[in-house]
Amino acid sequence: MSDIATLFTALWGQTEQDLARASVRPRLSKGTVAYRFHFVGLEAGSYEWNAGAPRIQLYRSGNLPDDVERPDLVTQPADDACILAYERGHFISDPIGDRSQSAYASFREGIPLALPQKTAIFEEERRAWHNARLVLKRLGWTDWASFEAMQWRLLHGYSEGLAQPRE
Repeated sequence: MSDIATLFTALWGQTEQDLARASVRPRLSKGTVAYRFHFVGLEAGSYEWNAGAPRIQLYRSGNLPDDVERPDLVTQPADDACILAYERGHFISDPIGDRSQSAYASFREGIPLALPQKTAIFEEERRAWHNARLVLKRLGWTDWASFEAMQWRLLHGYSEGLAQPRE
């Protein structure tokens, strides 16, 4: 599968179905993956559990698609596919959201983290990218240069962000 639109659409649909199956509240898969307005920051998306229902959001600082619950195949599909695969990588490594969610919540709120919490976050980031690579490889991804550039940028951002003292 080399066409980015086909690959991204397949990834989106598979991810929606997997998240819906994992939910403690059975529901339709629509809405388990969506775009969300978010100011530019450390994160390009999020994988979260909300009362037993997993959800992945892809962040945009502008240019939200008309339908936020369908893949945007026009604006930046290659970047979005990488981000979705990476967020799905979090789901694969932590399918019930209990291993690192509290450390991430503290980090997002600016609460000072102990070294074990920082280590848990960074190791989870590395696992998510490893899993993302496997997911994309199975779908036939070929643009590894753009994947690796995004992986480096986001891992470097986490490394720098975790190194900053919090007050």
